[in-house]
Amino acid sequence: MSTSRTITETTPAIGSIPITGGTNNQPPAPMHPVTPNASDEECELELEMECTRERMRRLKEKRKAKEEAKRKAEEAVRWAAEEEKQRQEAATQAASARRKEEEAAEKRRRIAVAAVTTGEDPDDGDDDDDGDDDDEDEDDPAPCKQCHTKKIPCLKHAGKRNTVI
Repeated sequence: MSTSRTITETTPAIGSIPITGGTNNQPPAPMHPVTPNASDEECELELEMECTRERMRRLKEKRKAKEEAKRKAEEAVRWAAEEEKQRQEAATQAASARRKEEEAAEKRRRIAVAAVTTGEDPDDGDDDDDGDDDDEDEDDPAPCKQCHTKKIPCLKHAGKRNTVI
């Protein structure tokens, strides 16, 4: 049988706290200062480039958003101006139509007043046959087919003329 020997080291203790004399458990300081290797520098540069790319992307997004907002604002202004222009044109057309109607009514009124004062039959512009001759200065109507082929004045309209053929 073999016997094993174990050596046990005992440290002096005061009470229950061990006293560790001047032994230092830290590793000795390196002789040369630690220089980062090339892969560490590349990683740092890549990280910086990534941050820069991210900042540029955010700036582009902000710029694009500002341009979009500006474009929409300009479009809204153009739309409002166009709508205002259409409103003004409609108002101008309505005013013109009102003015023409008022002028026509005034003309009819003056003709009626003049006819009443002179005792004549007013030319009221109506086409219906109400007994007045509204078409005095209108040319004679076209002759019927039979009179046209004979090249004579139409006998159907002879009663309406002052002279009979």
